[in-house]
Parts: sequence; structure tokens; C-alpha cells
Amino acid sequence: MLTSKLFKPLARFFKTSEPKTSAQPQTVDTLRVRRLPKPFTVGLFYPEKAIFLIRNPAAEHSHRLFEFAYPAEDWLPLTGDWTNTGVMGSGLYDPNTSLFYLRNQDDSGYPDNTIYFGPAKAGWLPIVGDWNGDGCDSVGLYDPKTSQFYLNNTGRGGQADCQFMFGNAAHACLPLAGDWDGDGLDGIGVYDPINSVFYLRNQLSSGVADYIFQFGTVGEDYLPLVGDWDGNGCDSIGLYHLATQRFELRNVLSAGVADSQFTFGLCDPRVKPIALPWNEWQLRDIQSDQHLAERLRGGSALPVGEALASIIKAETKTATETSKKPLRMGLRRRDPAMKALDQPTQAGQ
Repeated sequence: MLTSKLFKPLARFFKTSEPKTSAQPQTVDTLRVRRLPKPFTVGLFYPEKAIFLIRNPAAEHSHRLFEFAYPAEDWLPLTGDWTNTGVMGSGLYDPNTSLFYLRNQDDSGYPDNTIYFGPAKAGWLPIVGDWNGDGCDSVGLYDPKTSQFYLNNTGRGGQADCQFMFGNAAHACLPLAGDWDGDGLDGIGVYDPINSVFYLRNQLSSGVADYIFQFGTVGEDYLPLVGDWDGNGCDSIGLYHLATQRFELRNVLSAGVADSQFTFGLCDPRVKPIALPWNEWQLRDIQSDQHLAERLRGGSALPVGEALASIIKAETKTATETSKKPLRMGLRRRDPAMKALDQPTQAGQ
């Protein structure tokens, strides 16, 4: 889960030794640390300034912003629990050097770990997942020209620990990773952007997909993402529509309408969607948010509330709603005048 999770990708846009199989027993040493699942929220990565913008799903506090130390326009965002602490960190992948820069927290700062994995300038796409159930996310790469996955368990780079083919090279598929069945280990998948079809597999191996379904409007410019939107312990899928900044999220792995859809963020053709659990205790201070908001919107000095509101278009939208009502952002629960008003919307209500 360009990843996300690529989306877990591009946009989540990397774990003890053996890849996931249905017969593999879990010992005390390899058992993943089980925690109560948290619902995921979405975010956006603005590569020109290396700023992450995270949506507050509860709309009782401000949305969050943080920056990565190394900005580059063609780098791809990642999120993952790199240390098995239950904290989702951030990361960037540089396709020019095939270096992964990983940070253990989702806040501003420098990377805690740098991993070299895969060939440089090969056009491969990064993914993130818990490949062996040890609780630590590890990195992987997908070659869209050959539909080949290369997964690394060690967190130190080097050779791929698991390699297999899955997907359709003719359709320039995008890679995904997620815990589709809730067993604590991530499987893989691909999104076919031509037909807007998801192909998901529970095992880290070649073979037929366990889930095949169409989601989204065929012919639209979407980017896929993966997250546990309802906090039930199983990952599901979503789409981000670049032209309208609209997220469409679905809670079950099947065709159908979105369970939640909303617009969020600035219009930017280079932006990449991400997904991660929302943690209220990680709210930033006002001055840091103001500084990043001003950078993201172009440097104009505005009061905090105006600066944030000017860069974030947080609107709710049901499946039948045609009008859009711009909403304000809040900074603190204690500040009712600035409280956020946006709420996730259930489609069909």
C-alpha cells in the first residue's frame, strides 16, 4: 500500500524471512504485533516543495502539514510503519538513484534510514508492505514493463527476497499492497488505469487474482490508493481524481459506488495521494502549520486560518449532490470560530 501505502504508492504510494503463504505458521518470533486497527485517512504529497498535507477525518481539529527534508519534483511518496511501533512514518523514493528515504514519524524532518534497492532510472514504481508479518513495513518495486514485483524484507536493501510476476504489462498497471483478508500480512495487487479495474492477490506469488472488480469511471484520470477506511482490520481501495481533487473510497473489495467521496487539496497535476492512520496527538503547532501553508500557497503572509483555508478546498459531496459548499478549517478544538466543518460523506445518503 505510488504508494500510499504507492500509493501504499505510489501511494503505502517494506519484513522475518519467508514470503506469505497460507501454510506458513507464525511463531513467537515472527508473529506480528497486533494492535487495535485505526481508520485510515488520506493525504496529498506536493513534490515541488516536499510537503505532505493530511486530511483530518473527524473535522474537529486542523488538517496537518509536514515537510520532508529533501524536495524533488519527481520523487514519490511512501508511508509505512518502519519500526513496528504502531506509528506510520513517511518516506520518499528517488527513481533517479533508486534510493528510499524513510522517516519513522509523520512529521517534518530528515530521514532516519536510507535504503538502496533496485536499478536507477529504470521506470520502476515503489510499494510498501509487511511482507512477512513481523510488524515492520518494508520496501518493494514493481516493473510495469514486465509486471514483475521485487520485494525486500530486510529494511537494508540489497537483493530482492521475493520476486514474481503479476499484472498486465500492456496496460501500464500501477502496483498496490494491502492486507486484503485481515490476516496481518500484506498481499499485492495492480490497478489497470485503462479499464479502472483492480486485481488483488493475498499471496506474494504469481497466480490468479483473489479479487477482480471495476471501480471508478472508465477513461478518467485516477490514481489508486489503499487504506483501512473503516478500521475493521482489512485494507480496501480508493481512487484520487486528479482533475477535480476528488477522493472516492470503498470499504469492500468489490464493484459498486464509493462509500465515501469528497474533494480535498490544491489542484496540482504532480500531486500524489497517500493513506495513513489518523493520530490526533500528532497535531502540529500553529506556527509550523502557518509556515508550511504559506510556502504551499506561494509565500503570501496571511493569518493562520486564512492561509490554511486558502490552500485547502475541503468539501463534502454525496453521490447525488451537485452543489459544492466550501468549508473552513479549524486549528484547535478550543477555537470554535476556526473549527473545521467538513465531514466524510456516505454515498447514497
